[in-house]
Amino acid sequence: APRVATNAKAAPHALATLGLPIRIDDVAIDHASIRFADRAKQGRQPGYLEFTDLRGTIEGIDTREGSPPAIAKATGTLNGVGALQLTMAVPLAEPPPTMALNGSVRDLDLTTLNTILPHVAGVRVKNGRIDHATFDIHVDTGTVRGDAAIGYRDLAVRFEDKNTGKQSVKQAMMSTIAPLLVSRKNTNRQGDVKNPVVFTRPVPKDKPFWTVFWLGFQAAIEQTLLPKGMPGKKK
Repeated sequence: APRVATNAKAAPHALATLGLPIRIDDVAIDHASIRFADRAKQGRQPGYLEFTDLRGTIEGIDTREGSPPAIAKATGTLNGVGALQLTMAVPLAEPPPTMALNGSVRDLDLTTLNTILPHVAGVRVKNGRIDHATFDIHVDTGTVRGDAAIGYRDLAVRFEDKNTGKQSVKQAMMSTIAPLLVSRKNTNRQGDVKNPVVFTRPVPKDKPFWTVFWLGFQAAIEQTLLPKGMPGKKK
C-alpha cells in the first residue's frame, strides 16, 4: 500500500497549514493501516501500536474558519487481533491536537500491547484478555479527559525498566506483590464491567497529534489496571 508522509505534530490538522481553503464531502477508506510509534522520555527504543485493515469513511473535511469537525468512522483491528470500532471528530480549523473519539475494542489478547506498554510505561503484560471495552476521550485546552469501561480477565503484569527490560529491586518487589493489588479480572458473573474509570491528564506541550491520541488510551489502561501507588498510576 502507498505511504503518505504528513506533519506528525499537526496531522490531520496539517491540512489547515496549506494556506488554501479545502472542502471535501467524503472519503472512503479500505484496507488502510496506521502504525503509531512513541518512546518514553530518554527512552532508547520506541514502542508501537498498529491499527490494521481499517475500513470506513471520513466526512466533512473543511479547513475554513468556523467549519464543523470532520468525522471519521472506521472498523479494523488493533495490533492485528482486537476488533476495533472507532469514531473520531477533529475540528480541522482549530489548533491541534483538539479531537474527540469514542469506540470499542473486543477480543484483544493483552500481551499484544507489549509492543508499546513496556517502552512507554515500564509495564509488561504476562497474561490477560479484553473481552470488551468502550472508551470516550476528549482533547482540548491542554487536557485529555474521558471515561472507559474495560472488561478484562486473567491479568498478570510485570514491572521493568523501559529501556533494558530488566528489573530493579523495587520493580521486582512490585511485580511480586502485583497479584495481591491488581485484580485479575474486571467483569462480574454476567460479563459486565465492574469498575469503569474516569481520567484527566495534562497534554505535554508540542506533543505530536498521534502521541496525544495514544495518551488517552494509555490513561484509560493505566487507570483501570494499576492501583494507586504502583508505577505508572496517575491520579
